[in-house]
Amino acid sequence: MKIKSTILAAAALLLVGLMPAQATTVTDTSSEVMLYAGDIIAESYAPVSDTAGFDPVYALVSGGILGFDPAFVLSLEDASGEVIYGETDSYLFDGDATLSFVFDITGSAASQFGSSLNLSFLFGDTITDPFGGLTDIYSTATMVISPVTVSNVPLPAGLPLLVSGFAAIAFLRRRRA
Repeated sequence: MKIKSTILAAAALLLVGLMPAQATTVTDTSSEVMLYAGDIIAESYAPVSDTAGFDPVYALVSGGILGFDPAFVLSLEDASGEVIYGETDSYLFDGDATLSFVFDITGSAASQFGSSLNLSFLFGDTITDPFGGLTDIYSTATMVISPVTVSNVPLPAGLPLLVSGFAAIAFLRRRRA
């Protein structure tokens, strides 16, 4: 009976380890974005979280491709002050209307996202290279802050192998008794 409970406990721990953590998404459909001569200042005065108890009130992305170290900085605040601080040296532009950053983050609310988060600005119209030398854009965009998604790597033989190992141990123990 003890072996059976050990096997069930191990299986439960394995399943809990495979379950995803709570993921928070923060959005604002009217973030103000200003891109000028390779720099960005983007502010959100009305970010909304989909997680109860996490209520951001302000988000700021600033920096640029020349002369900033780190290149881009994120600050997410709630009523008590800054709860997320992030840095990155790169961005991704899809060539159309989406500008994205992956920030390494710290702060009291970092557990809502993990060690890094994805921040994307979705513009309503096509924009030119946002950090091109002659780019001057002042626009509103939908801002989406979400955890970085990592694809699960399937281990097709792992679970059956584990279960068969536990079954063999149980069989050998039972045979001995």
